[in-house]
Amino acid sequence: MKKKRAKVWAIAVFLFLITIAIGGWYFYNSNIKYTDISFYAWITNDLNSSLTATFIYAEPEPGVSLNFTSAIFKVDEGLVTAPSPDGSKIQIFIKEIKPGQTLKLEVYGIPNSAAFESQTFSGNEPISFSTLAGGLKVNYVSQFFASTLFGRLNLASIYTHTEDQGLIHYEPRTYTSWFALFAFFCIVLLTYGAFLHASGLYSGTRYPFVTLIILLLNVLTYAFVGTGWEVNQIPSLAIFKNPLMSVTFHGSFEHITGNLSPFIICALLLES
Repeated sequence: MKKKRAKVWAIAVFLFLITIAIGGWYFYNSNIKYTDISFYAWITNDLNSSLTATFIYAEPEPGVSLNFTSAIFKVDEGLVTAPSPDGSKIQIFIKEIKPGQTLKLEVYGIPNSAAFESQTFSGNEPISFSTLAGGLKVNYVSQFFASTLFGRLNLASIYTHTEDQGLIHYEPRTYTSWFALFAFFCIVLLTYGAFLHASGLYSGTRYPFVTLIILLLNVLTYAFVGTGWEVNQIPSLAIFKNPLMSVTFHGSFEHITGNLSPFIICALLLES
């Protein structure tokens, strides 16, 4: 009788998880709506002398349609910014930048376009700087936001920085909504495990509560806060700089998947 009941419960659990997976896949795909882009830039003077009264422009790459008219600007003292009359680019006037000085530019709420419809953007930075004066170096990051089943998420970040070999693109965060979906599955499994234990129906040696909780904390941080790199670089995320959260930060998509894959196997073996 006990074996029969266990078999029935095993089948029920399997069907339940399959249903959750199909439902999650459907809602995940049907509820993503790309909304806006945030853009952060750090302008550095590498010369031994100050630069004054200098104009530079931030504008979309060829083939990308963005309008900056409704964007919100936040700049350091020493910069004056405004959209161009047609809204197609950002006009940046540098009043003065001293040797070695870095001035910061933040732009929020740039309406997204149909040019960005995939989960990963393959290093295609949508905005670039033109008419840079000699000695000026600009590093910048773009964040792509969307409305999803799990709320407003940053689906991807692209960081562009200047090296001797030219511009280098780095993607610290991609596939964010997949991690939000994974967090949802962790919560479902934790809730189900608590139910099995409370009802006395779980007959195994140990349910992997610790493994699931550690996974949940890591994927929640990645999906809803960001990577450690983003927290260190982006002003709006500075609030999350604290020792308690630092243990859950990862540097990139490759970093978190590379760490969690062996962790899941080892933790389940230890907790079985």
